[in-house]
Amino acid sequence: MARVDQLLRDSAFVFVGTVERLSAATLSVAPVSGRTAIVRVEEILRAPDSLLDHAGREITVELKDARIKPRQSAIFFTNGWLYGESLAVVEVGRQPISRANEERLITQTTDAIAALPRDELRRRIDAADLVVVGRVSALRAAQAPSALPGGEHDPRWWEAVVDVEAVEKGTAELTTVSVFFPTSLDVAWFHVPKPQPGQEGIWILSSQPVAELEGREVYTALHPLDVQPKDLGAWQHVRTLVKEVT
Repeated sequence: MARVDQLLRDSAFVFVGTVERLSAATLSVAPVSGRTAIVRVEEILRAPDSLLDHAGREITVELKDARIKPRQSAIFFTNGWLYGESLAVVEVGRQPISRANEERLITQTTDAIAALPRDELRRRIDAADLVVVGRVSALRAAQAPSALPGGEHDPRWWEAVVDVEAVEKGTAELTTVSVFFPTSLDVAWFHVPKPQPGQEGIWILSSQPVAELEGREVYTALHPLDVQPKDLGAWQHVRTLVKEVT
């Protein structure tokens, strides 16, 4: 089984849950298969703000490994998939729990969650080509409508123009930078930051070619940690981490 820290890096919604039914779903739009299960969320260990109210609810889990039985409990590491009258998530991995190991595994996971933001943010900054502080001054579609493919996983790229207030890593002469991001809410792109007009932040950017933009090399911020709030504490924290990796 993957290590807890790796599972945490790959998932955004982590909870203790109990399997209620197999080959079933809580959403009418969710495709049911042998890998689909209804799971009751017993305790949330990590979640985006929009999912913090799901404790005690039954949700649909698309299982990575179908070898699980009704009434079995586990720590589920998942990402969002479908939203409607209920929630459906895709499993990244799980840790089966029992009365004998429950306390130890939950403590191990919560300790790893507490350490994760700094460790992962440091890795993101180390790998970044550019780290800037700035404000979104404009948004525009990066692909012409006629160029947009119709597949369910199509990212639908947009461009955010960021007016640069300060450069913490990279080219110091920048006054603006374009940050490209997928607007799709598909499971493949749901947790990617979606810049908003007037948004201020610390932007941790990587340069990479994007196939849908004719292979152009552009700046992206594709991890949830790649956009940090612009406040004094976060700014100083990022500056400290930049010094550690450069």
